[in-house]
Amino acid sequence: MGSIEARMGSIEARMGSIEARMGSIEAGQRWIIGIQVSTILSLGALILMKLG
Repeated sequence: MGSIEARMGSIEARMGSIEARMGSIEAGQRWIIGIQVSTILSLGALILMKLG
């Protein structure tokens, strides 16, 4: 029974590290999306100013 509990503990630790990695990946993707949106909006504003 003790070995099963030890294995469950290691599985929980591994799952925790996977969740932490996924969280950091998601945060990086949010930054990239934010930069892309702001770039597109800035470019669109510049084009409208040039045409107007």
